[in-house]
Amino acid sequence: MQDETTIEETSGFPIRFTREEFKKNILQTWSIFMGQSYYIYCSGMTVDSYMETGRKIWSLVSNRDVPSYVCQGDPGDGYEDLQLTFDDLQNNGAVQTLLDLYDYGVLGIVDISHENFDSFDGFANWVSRILHDLSRSQFLIEWNHNQVAVENCLYICELANARLMLEGSDEGFHLGDRDIEEVSIQQLALLSGMTVASIRTIASRKSGKVPLPIENRNGAAMITAEHAKEWLKAKGRYVNVTTVSTSGTEDLTTRKFATTSDFELAIHTRSNHLENSFGLTDIDAQILGTGLQWIERPSPGLPFLRRTIGFDQLINVELMQRLAGILQMPPTQFALRAAEVAVQEKMREITLQLKAASAPK
Repeated sequence: MQDETTIEETSGFPIRFTREEFKKNILQTWSIFMGQSYYIYCSGMTVDSYMETGRKIWSLVSNRDVPSYVCQGDPGDGYEDLQLTFDDLQNNGAVQTLLDLYDYGVLGIVDISHENFDSFDGFANWVSRILHDLSRSQFLIEWNHNQVAVENCLYICELANARLMLEGSDEGFHLGDRDIEEVSIQQLALLSGMTVASIRTIASRKSGKVPLPIENRNGAAMITAEHAKEWLKAKGRYVNVTTVSTSGTEDLTTRKFATTSDFELAIHTRSNHLENSFGLTDIDAQILGTGLQWIERPSPGLPFLRRTIGFDQLINVELMQRLAGILQMPPTQFALRAAEVAVQEKMREITLQLKAASAPK
């Protein structure tokens, strides 16, 4: 990812907080969601019910074993109190959306291998609404913590949506009217890092090298995207938009996978990346050359088969190390990750079987 300082030096756009600082804001916000869930789903008033509810909520948030007992329903507790880390959230779709919105809104970077958030019915749309409601909720006020974190998350949503409008969005995703080829005075304030009052003052002077004509649209002050872009460039606040594709570039050994399906999908994505980036047209043949045999199994609820690797092959250290060589991954770590996800999935299957066997007949 491009360095934020470089972006600020070249565009002049003031950056409120870095990407790493934003990750902490996300962690703080997710600790609030966990608190809300705790009170919604707590099934009783006993200590056992508290702990069981906490374990269930934790399992939705993280693939990691639940840490030592912490009460997710204590007002004011942050992510440190819950022993929550960003690694716990890395597979969360809403979290990835927020990071994508930061990259686009602040840095002007679009990852085309991720979800297109220029949609009024996608993840960005609903995440922004959840954050909008949370920022104004009585729950947040009573929780007495993390208000700045939530506001920062909402700011990123608003900034990214404003940049979509500026760059000729088809739909946009955030609250309020979506005027194609126009931005509101509030959006221009976000895009320039200035206040709405300052924008109004500049527009009223009708002076300067680049004018800022404001038009009234049913009581709303609007500026055409073309005029807004010219003005931002003249002020040195315009952020150039660049396109990247990170699909398949991830080191598969650095994170924990939730299911074998996730691991297999990551292998498929990685092989596609190697084909597209390095012209390795025989990558499938190379994978089969390791001795790996794809197993076709039914997809539950879907009318087609899916290719799987299977437990026995995933725990075959030598086979997985050979596969790692084809995928250009560290062999020892890759084999360990493969075994990890296979054993964990097998344990979940056994746990379900035990519950079924122990259920009253």
